[in-house]
Formats: sequence, structure tokens, C-alpha cells
Amino acid sequence: MPIYTFSCSNCDHREELLIKYELKPPHCSNCGLDTLVRQLSKPKFHLKGTGWYVTDFKNPTPTSNSTNNSTKEDPKKEVKQEAKQDTKEVKQEAKESKQEAKQEAKESKQEVKKEAKQEIKKETTKPKDGSG
Repeated sequence: MPIYTFSCSNCDHREELLIKYELKPPHCSNCGLDTLVRQLSKPKFHLKGTGWYVTDFKNPTPTSNSTNNSTKEDPKKEVKQEAKQDTKEVKQEAKESKQEAKQEAKESKQEVKKEAKQEIKKETTKPKDGSG
């Protein structure tokens, strides 16, 4: 439930109450009348990090020194560069892994061929049992 600020229109007493939005405001704790009015107030939380209007989309205040702006790094640009670098690294790792798998498959195939040749040699060099 949110905390709302109320002001009494009779005695100007102000108080913060934790109530549901749909509920009717309670009586004033100072004068006891049913004259509390919900006030607009700043939220009690601060949005930190990126992706919020205040941090990413709000225009920065202009400065008199234009070289100051050119030396600042754009955080979005840095993130994009890091993402590109990560993508390159992942692609390189995948390429190396694929090459290793191909090499292992090639070696395995050669080993199977070698074993098959040995089997064929054994069968051809076996003495035939024949009485005749």
C-alpha cells in the first residue's frame, strides 16, 4: 500500500497515511472532521541505474565549455562496444570449438579406417583349414 500525504482543509493539519488508493480518506486526527484532502507529493523512491528518463533520456544542461562534452564517453557507446567485443569472443570460441570437433572427427575416422584395414589383413592372412 502506498503512503499518501493528506491535508485538512479545516485546520491545515498535514499527515501521511498508509492506505489503499480506493479507500476514502479518514477523519482528521487534529480536528476530527471529515475534511482531509489527498495532496500531490514526490515519490519516496529514487530510480537508479540506466534505462530511466532521468539518467538516459533527459537532455543534459548545456555547459559553456564545449570541449568538456566532447571528452565525455557515452555510456551507451561503451556498452555497445563491450557487447560487440563479447560477441566477437563468443564467435571466436565457437569457431575454435568447431575446428576442434572437426579435428577429433577426422582423427576418429582415421582410427576406424586403420582398425578396419588391420581386420582385413588378419582375415586375408589366416591359414585356411581345408583337408583335401
